[in-house]
Amino acid sequence: MRLAIVLILVLNMQGCAYYSYSTGSSYGLVPVDTVEYLGPIERVGYDSEILSPVVTLDNGVQIKFFTSWIYNYPIKQSHSDDFKNLEVEVFITSLHEDVAINVSNITMEQYRFNRITKVKFMKLERRSSKVPDRYGVDVCTRGPDWESYNFYEGKAITIPRLTHDLNLLPLRKLREDKNIICGILYAPDTNLAGEQGFYNLYLTFIVDGKPKTYTIYFYPVDYRVTIK
Repeated sequence: MRLAIVLILVLNMQGCAYYSYSTGSSYGLVPVDTVEYLGPIERVGYDSEILSPVVTLDNGVQIKFFTSWIYNYPIKQSHSDDFKNLEVEVFITSLHEDVAINVSNITMEQYRFNRITKVKFMKLERRSSKVPDRYGVDVCTRGPDWESYNFYEGKAITIPRLTHDLNLLPLRKLREDKNIICGILYAPDTNLAGEQGFYNLYLTFIVDGKPKTYTIYFYPVDYRVTIK
């Protein structure tokens, strides 16, 4: 109780600030094999250009991932077994037509941990939002039973064409725009703490009937948030 009172008093002091250190997963097309200290980061989550950027492939596909920070900590430290099965939100669109993603052949390789995991894909359904003023009427969400996992059973999904750059789309539109595939990548019994946080994600796309596999490199980063 005393600690809480002291913290409230400190935070209300004008000009007072302290730093909160944490880790998160960043990703891109270039392999990185070191943990980086990035200094103060103003934005984390969906709107972070560092932790959740938009990656554009040479076939016109644009992808945005979001990995919750809790997966970067040991399961015992997070005090919950809910975070041992990795779930990564993904938003996929294409600048070109007739491009498909092979969702039956997605794998992640935790190369420092010497482990390869088959990744399942769950396509989120569009349902009426409980907060239509904020999220729109029809948004990507899970089914009525939040604990259910309705994995996509087909081999490939045709990616809708988005006529403008995904980077230019307001964040609130990620779940609203019907030209964006919303989904969850599910890797069972996976945690990203320590050496396990360095991994490659292999995605195969099909253009004109020809498959091509791309590699997205994920790695942990250190960041410091200034709290005033």
